[in-house]
Amino acid sequence: MKRFCLKLLPVLVLVALTGPPQTTWAQNEAGDGQPPIAGKAKHQHGGLDSILNDVMAAYERTIVSMSKREGATTQTEAQEAAGRVAANRAPMSKGAAVAVTLRIEDVSRIEAVTRFLSDNGGDPRNVGEDYIEAYVPVALLVAASKQPGVFRVQAIIPPQPKRGPITSEGVGVHGAALWHAAGITGKGVKVGVIDLGFSGFSQLMGTELPGSVRVRCYIEMGEYTTSLEQCEANGEPHGTAVAEALVDIAPNVQIYIALVQTNGDLRNAVDWMASEGVQVINYSVGDPWDGPGDGTSPSSDSPLRTVDVAVENGIVWANAAGNEGLSAWFGPFRDADGDSYHDFAYWPSGNPMECIPLAAVPEGTDFSVQLRWQGRWRTDDLLADLDLFLHEKRSGLHNPVVAASGEFQNYVNSEYRGTKEPNEYLVHEARLGRSYCLSIKRDADHSYGVPSPSWIQLIERNGIPFADDVNFFGTPGSITNPAESANPGLLAVGATPWNGTQTIEERSSLGPTPGGRIKPDIVGVDMAQSSSYRTPNNPSGAFPGTSQASPHVAGLAALIRSAYPHYNPEQVANYLRRNAEPRGIVDPYYNQFRYWNNVWGYGLAKLPQIEFRGQLESEDGSQQFPLSQFFPNAQTSTTYAVASSNPRLVTASVRQGALVITPVPDGEGLAVIRLTATFRDGLEATVRIAVTVEGAFMQPSLLSGWRLGLFQLPSSTTVSSTKPFEDTSTEN
Repeated sequence: MKRFCLKLLPVLVLVALTGPPQTTWAQNEAGDGQPPIAGKAKHQHGGLDSILNDVMAAYERTIVSMSKREGATTQTEAQEAAGRVAANRAPMSKGAAVAVTLRIEDVSRIEAVTRFLSDNGGDPRNVGEDYIEAYVPVALLVAASKQPGVFRVQAIIPPQPKRGPITSEGVGVHGAALWHAAGITGKGVKVGVIDLGFSGFSQLMGTELPGSVRVRCYIEMGEYTTSLEQCEANGEPHGTAVAEALVDIAPNVQIYIALVQTNGDLRNAVDWMASEGVQVINYSVGDPWDGPGDGTSPSSDSPLRTVDVAVENGIVWANAAGNEGLSAWFGPFRDADGDSYHDFAYWPSGNPMECIPLAAVPEGTDFSVQLRWQGRWRTDDLLADLDLFLHEKRSGLHNPVVAASGEFQNYVNSEYRGTKEPNEYLVHEARLGRSYCLSIKRDADHSYGVPSPSWIQLIERNGIPFADDVNFFGTPGSITNPAESANPGLLAVGATPWNGTQTIEERSSLGPTPGGRIKPDIVGVDMAQSSSYRTPNNPSGAFPGTSQASPHVAGLAALIRSAYPHYNPEQVANYLRRNAEPRGIVDPYYNQFRYWNNVWGYGLAKLPQIEFRGQLESEDGSQQFPLSQFFPNAQTSTTYAVASSNPRLVTASVRQGALVITPVPDGEGLAVIRLTATFRDGLEATVRIAVTVEGAFMQPSLLSGWRLGLFQLPSSTTVSSTKPFEDTSTEN
């Protein structure tokens, strides 16, 4: 009598499918050895940030210009016209009003400030515990900043995307296909996609996307609609492509979508999803930094605090780490020549590089640059006062400042009380064919003897890289907000191409965060197929960046929630961290080999193998196993192919819905049976079954029929002892 011992081997899933070197400052200045003077940006209005001061300057210039023109113009008409012109300089505007956040120092004054805005032509939209988001006419900005209780008025910087018959290749790479075959498809799990546009969503419903969806889209700040048609109206398909990637991984989830404009909208959307019982949220979006980099923020409307609220409500949060791997600089402030300008690097001549060059600006792209540095936020601690400047580079000439952010960080007087935030932000409408560079200057006059910061962090948020010859590729410290969150229920997701998973995408943001926390947490695949991005120039619809990698991981989280519904968000996130495929490398920040590192985090996201356990025995040597035991979701249209690695020992065939395995008489040894199912949508899933044929004799009375082991999802996997992770889950 022969005994057959079968075990499922690893699953194989196949899815169908520059210029010359830059000159030094001294060379540009014809040998004078000094950078151009770029003094403190003058704030005419101390309660407004640098961007709004720029808006006000444009407003006042336009008023003066209009007063010199011939023809009668009333003061009201002039203010309205000038307001429309100036408002266009703000990141978000509506007519003659700009979108702002009023930071409230005395929370007892929130109602009074809200009433002041409403009574004077303002339009409050989101009112929080210590902030008001509103559209405020340009002509009203200064008065609003001087209302009792108002600490600061800041321009709202919009969030930015971290950009059926079509199935993402991520299904196979991440190990989801066999979970599908075992019946783990996300059924009963509610997932949310919060993004910036859902163009084309309805056209894919019932094919690439589920046939039903719950909707809350903020088409205006603070104003939402439940109309999917209006959510699609802005023409942005980013959120639709994100939803496609997530649903490919977890095809039977119930999906919720929300389009957001501001931090307040994001918080409201999360509160809504939490009330609906959503268990996983994907946010392939990056917001400006609003805290010191330790995962906290003093602002109640911060996305970091919104993540905390989501996790407290049982939601796993997947977030794109960012695509700024080539667009950031992170390191200590240094000024070797004592001229107050930061030295980014040194030319071979030994001269400092004090203006870091930017690569060519793509058509239609503007600069959005943020600088932050070491120091406590919103305290009375004295801060180093740094200023940020954008220069237009002109060979052999003075490099003029074309945009600046020169906030007062510390108290100057009752008008210029200072931001109490070590942070600067500038925006600028770039001009094609022009070259630009960025400089940072320490304002000693307003730093009160405070030492230079131990670190500074500079980022261009539109992904415009620093020029090639700077050789800063893969600069550490480029993780975006809220991916830098320290909440254990959040996964910051980096990106690797699906067809080259040993190489990180060069733009994928890298850690660490300030303070040395390792990021990203994990890496997903990008460049997989997407119906939303199919064009004649991109026939496969390849979707680049951490924007696609993140929903792949969110889909995996949904499958885990389906398999282990009692897991809390931290346990789900830890399950993925624990089972990631390690990518040990020399960490570029620590300059030492690490399995857990600032490029890959814990590694490539992978679901563990589903194991087939137990012995299979029979009296006559031939074994039949229902195909549904291997592929529970298979339909009558599913086709199968089977092959044996050693037909002289074991043969295999598919007959009438069963896998038939027959040993050759007197054989002894090991064979591998390969069973492939091809589903209706073209997806192929392959299982390999190891068959051991032994000459052991067993009494027929003990062999009545056969015993078949069950599919089980293992709660742990064997990993290298050098992998630095301790599982905190409670699953046995």
